[in-house]
Amino acid sequence: MYQPPKDNSLALFHPHWHEQIIELIYMAEGEAKFQIDGQTFHAVEGDIFIIRENLIHAGEAINETPDYYAILFNRELLINPELLDYYDNIPLINPLSPPIVLKPTDANYRIFIEPLQGIIREYNEQKVGYAIAIKAYIFVITTELARLYSSEDKPTRSMEADKQNIKLLNQIIHYVEKHYHEKITLEEIASIANMSSSHFCRIFKKATGGTFTEFVNKFRIKKSEKLLDDHSLTITEISDAVGFCNINYFGRLFRRYKNCTPMQYRHRQ
Repeated sequence: MYQPPKDNSLALFHPHWHEQIIELIYMAEGEAKFQIDGQTFHAVEGDIFIIRENLIHAGEAINETPDYYAILFNRELLINPELLDYYDNIPLINPLSPPIVLKPTDANYRIFIEPLQGIIREYNEQKVGYAIAIKAYIFVITTELARLYSSEDKPTRSMEADKQNIKLLNQIIHYVEKHYHEKITLEEIASIANMSSSHFCRIFKKATGGTFTEFVNKFRIKKSEKLLDDHSLTITEISDAVGFCNINYFGRLFRRYKNCTPMQYRHRQ
């Protein structure tokens, strides 16, 4: 269970995925932009997002940090091996094909909003036995996902290729996280991926919904936010520390993504 801190940061979460984890996001208040499986969604109050295993997803705040709850769980860990015979008629761990977002007007919305609100209530109040109650609600959600959206389709060659691309992108994202303060060129990254630059760009944008350059710039701006709270560092030093070789370019990008200059951000209330 996760709630974002109210820090008005640009990125709610950078592109990532979960190999065995389903993530549900409930928008309690505010709005955000989510990029999920190469698609962009304008998330608003009341929306429920169902992010199944192996879907790349990222999120950005719009104006200010929204209030949302992210609930992550591994379906396989819910199953007691000693009781597998009782699960034969409800394939709880079959592949799923749910819609990415459920709106309050959608037919199946109420099926999921009630157990989700139950989880949030138990999490916030933490009365005796709250962990057991939360697990019970997760069983309800898992069962409904299986009943409504189960798929018995076998993996296709395209699906296997997507998995390989995800593993590759994971390697690239980790590389950026480690080397963001250095000069990173598209040619260098494409070489690491053993692809042409144009092919890598297509793969990256299809998976994340944005360009590789945008990803690097947003990651660097995110890192700069924390450094701006250290008043012993100059703006030029911070620009260099996060990998921007030109302070004017850093300033333009910061204003684009944060709607203020680095100095204004530093002196915010």
